[in-house]
Amino acid sequence: MLHPPPGWPPDCAPPQTITSKTAVSEPATQLPAPLPTGWPPGSTSLLAVKAASSTSASACLTPGSTATSDASSSPLTSSPCCNGTRVHEPRCALAATAPQAPVQVPVPAALAASESAAATAASSSHSSVLPQPAVGSAEWKAGAPPCNRWGFVERDRPSDNPPPDNRVVRKALEVENSRTRKWVLMMGDEKGKQLWPSVQKQHPQLKRRQLARRVHKGIPEPVRGVAWLALTGVLESPALTQKYMELKARASVQGSLPAKVADQIELDLARTYPTHVLWRGSSMSDGSAKVDARTSSGVGLLRSLLRTFALYDKEVQYCQAMNYVAGLLLMYLTEEQAFRLFVQLLCGCHLRELYLDGMAPLMDHLQGLSSQIAHTLPRLSVHLQAQAVDASFYATQWFMCFGLDQSMPFPMAVRMFDLICLEHSLLPVYRVAVALLQREQARLRSISDMSELLTELKKLPARIDDMDAFFEHDVAQVRVDLTQHLLRRKKEFRGRTASV
Repeated sequence: MLHPPPGWPPDCAPPQTITSKTAVSEPATQLPAPLPTGWPPGSTSLLAVKAASSTSASACLTPGSTATSDASSSPLTSSPCCNGTRVHEPRCALAATAPQAPVQVPVPAALAASESAAATAASSSHSSVLPQPAVGSAEWKAGAPPCNRWGFVERDRPSDNPPPDNRVVRKALEVENSRTRKWVLMMGDEKGKQLWPSVQKQHPQLKRRQLARRVHKGIPEPVRGVAWLALTGVLESPALTQKYMELKARASVQGSLPAKVADQIELDLARTYPTHVLWRGSSMSDGSAKVDARTSSGVGLLRSLLRTFALYDKEVQYCQAMNYVAGLLLMYLTEEQAFRLFVQLLCGCHLRELYLDGMAPLMDHLQGLSSQIAHTLPRLSVHLQAQAVDASFYATQWFMCFGLDQSMPFPMAVRMFDLICLEHSLLPVYRVAVALLQREQARLRSISDMSELLTELKKLPARIDDMDAFFEHDVAQVRVDLTQHLLRRKKEFRGRTASV
């Protein structure tokens, strides 16, 4: 009788006894392989491992949601879990059919989708990578630091804070569940057909106002990803599916992109949401911001999406700030859905002009914001001009990445992104900016130092305490009129044309 090899589970049967010389010379394919690190204790078969992973993954789903292993399944069947990430059923396999085949480590479905994109980076590294527990499993959650509801690591939390009032928490949950039920009924089906732009045009004015009012209140987390797809019209046409698979296969090949583009994407991967659970390696249980590209599922997904889009749009390819928008989509959607929505936003909603060389359209938007401030808040506009403070000093990131680079609190940036998906334009950015300035215009006019004024302008989003009241009242009441700005720009264009 052989002695159990290292890592052999205590409740498993011992290895088979070798009774002949022929058995000794044959590859030991009948002996169960040692369990790798992170494998669920007591697992004796593939089914047991899969059941344990499925149970632990479903434990962190929101009430009423289910886990799925099919990345292309209905968006409603894989809702964000309690820490803000999407949980899919982990898949794993033992390569026991080939002699002396290496053991495959359990891989989450989201990370498996980006295996081809990360193959180049993995092959270039000569250091050994320890097996990692599946995303959403009990081992993965045990090593994860405390996170908020969006999946960001909470560090330096005061230990002397009083515990939250259970009645307040219960009331907030009841309100959110009620709003979620209303959204599910309003969407019509799992594809949100009633929210499609072509269907919205057939709705009466009262129903369209109701939709706008509910979006201003914020789309509930369980249906947010599906609502984005429906509002932008992505679900109306699956034409990009086949092209996406072809581009993804090409993007995973080293040298498929210009070296300058590929290098810039790699640099920005580690800068994108470094404190989010999707972008942290399993060794980061202390909540540090270091990213390990070999163990972070978010890095592989983001790399694949950005490289695929760089092949899709060869004029834009890649520009800094695109990584934050793409990363946000990956928090709520599968990689394919995120790519289709990313293309729809940039090409269908005409946001790609922000990332063109020279960024002339971006400067045009910033000048439009200055014109809107002069029209709505004339006294503050005069004060800002007297201090030589231009809108580009504090609002550039609001337009380029919608405040997702931490220039805005994440809840505010996501709520503004909800409105962008509804209106298919950047008008919500104008309204949010004007509403922020309007709330603090008296204090801003009292500051006469330019550096201090700039500091206060950048802190405006963080000063909003009641996000619901801000969007439902302040932002909703702002009226943006860019008529004069557009007329002035048309005259300038005609003047330049005449001079040429």
